[in-house]
Amino acid sequence: MGGNLCTLNLLQGTPYMPDIRNKVLFLEDDNIMGDYFCYEFDRNLESLLQIEGADTIKGIVFGRFDDSCGLTFETIVDIIQDKVPTNIPVIFGTDYFGHVFPMITFPIGGTARIQANNNMAEIYIVSH
Repeated sequence: MGGNLCTLNLLQGTPYMPDIRNKVLFLEDDNIMGDYFCYEFDRNLESLLQIEGADTIKGIVFGRFDDSCGLTFETIVDIIQDKVPTNIPVIFGTDYFGHVFPMITFPIGGTARIQANNNMAEIYIVSH
């Protein structure tokens, strides 16, 4: 389950907010905030991780961000280290979904499995 982080957060408190319990989240965002992108990304991620069921998230996959966002590997580590439990695998910089090329239509609502160890990560679409 996933989508644009900022847009997803706009659904909080509405009947349209998807249930994030026991899900692998696929998240991406654009650079609408310019120089403030990293701060806004941090706030939006914190907000998402505070909703009911967030403690059961099975993994987080971040799409690749446009270079203008300034979201480096070091920055994303700083942002997630106090928010995401260490037993939840996190993959950062994934191609094929988000606001940068290459892009594909990514199946939402199926079953996925992610495996992340050290600097190696694999995403399996089990069924859709």
